[in-house]
Amino acid sequence: MACGQIDAQTAFSLPAVPDTLRTAEKRAAYLLVHYWDSMDFNWPDVKSAEVEQAFADFASVLPVGTEEAARAGIDTLMNRAMVSDSVYCHFADLAEKYLYDSGSPVVNEGIYMLFLRHELATAVFSDAERQRLRHQLESVRRNAPGTTASDFCYETVDGTKGTLHKTADGVPMLLLLYDPDCDHCRDMLFNLRYNSALNLRLRAGKMKVLAVYTEEDHEQWKGTAGDMPALWTVCTDRGMIKERNLYDLRTMPVLYLLDGDKRVVLKNTSSKAVAEYLLSK
Repeated sequence: MACGQIDAQTAFSLPAVPDTLRTAEKRAAYLLVHYWDSMDFNWPDVKSAEVEQAFADFASVLPVGTEEAARAGIDTLMNRAMVSDSVYCHFADLAEKYLYDSGSPVVNEGIYMLFLRHELATAVFSDAERQRLRHQLESVRRNAPGTTASDFCYETVDGTKGTLHKTADGVPMLLLLYDPDCDHCRDMLFNLRYNSALNLRLRAGKMKVLAVYTEEDHEQWKGTAGDMPALWTVCTDRGMIKERNLYDLRTMPVLYLLDGDKRVVLKNTSSKAVAEYLLSK
């Protein structure tokens, strides 16, 4: 619940949470709604680095409370930011940077969706900008946690064919969409290869890994498929995922944790987050 407090000269300071609020949930709800109480959104330096840091701290607190509290906090912020289109767009840009960019340490598509809904309900953006926001909303809704993962066909190096939904029925699955020519993919592959929580379940038959090549150079893929861990199913989707826009491939690799019924547990996740989840079960 700790957030970096900004110097008073920036016209921002954290609210004092009443001592009568004892539970973390209630304290988070109060903090989210009152987080920006001291902020003058007409302040000339509202776009300063200090205020951006305050937003980054706000973004890190949003998942702590309930969805209702997060929505209330976001609505309060964005309503107050409507002092001008420029200020409103600045905070919308910060939301995209911190909550939608996969490189952000506090990325959270579920929280970002609450910003998108507020933004699309205003008349601030041009038609082209609104179309981009609607595309993002479709992206965060697609294969969201709790939904059934989009099905697709695949083929292994030896020609064996299958589909996501018919693979390892009833067994949790790690779905990896990758390109062997991608540096970030190589880092992910290394981390997953030595993920002990994952490997214990793989060896016990309690987990499946489906590693799917989604690009076009199939000769390159065949040449590298043999380097993948022996217990993984390594395959290509033959372009189906891109053609039908089944998964968001704006950054690679893409990693999902699915339950035994192919429902999404973790979306656009990391090897570390997978290990933490598996160890908690």
